[in-house]
Amino acid sequence: MAAPEPAAHEPAISHDRRLAFVPLYGDGIYGSNKKPNNKVLVIDLAAQALADVIDLGEMWARMAW
Repeated sequence: MAAPEPAAHEPAISHDRRLAFVPLYGDGIYGSNKKPNNKVLVIDLAAQALADVIDLGEMWARMAW
């Protein structure tokens, strides 16, 4: 399944293996990203479909230091 926005990275799988959580970093290189993103995709693995999009508000992909 293609991500609805660029640069999906490092999925995490729920304990029951029903959902995957995939952060979207934006369309640039992490740390020097001109268009950082602030969303996490929630994917229903059985249906192979997008279940939800979590908007992180003011929390953007960027360097932590």
